[in-house]
Amino acid sequence: MKIKLWPDLVEWPLEASVSGDKLTLNGEVFDFSQLKEGFLLPSTAVDSRFFVETEMIQRVGGEVCITIRLPVTHETAEEIRNPAEPIVLQIKRGKVKFPDTCAPKEVEKND
Repeated sequence: MKIKLWPDLVEWPLEASVSGDKLTLNGEVFDFSQLKEGFLLPSTAVDSRFFVETEMIQRVGGEVCITIRLPVTHETAEEIRNPAEPIVLQIKRGKVKFPDTCAPKEVEKND
């Protein structure tokens, strides 16, 4: 599964895992096994706040491609909040490891 991340200033936790064509987001399972090669499914058809409404869900080369919101804050590193290129994760099975969106740690200064 290809997961494109859309940084968004939202305040909810995000945990995800993949098992074949199934994506679990915060305990809710989304099964894309019926999505045929080359077909486009509007993200609004899924009816979930996690999916970006303006993006499509599709299967390309046998792989499901989706775009989900990545919760960020104003303190999240700029390269995560506003990446030069979209952040795309590829995962076949297991827990999705998202980029660290916590505020950067300040380095202690010794005076």
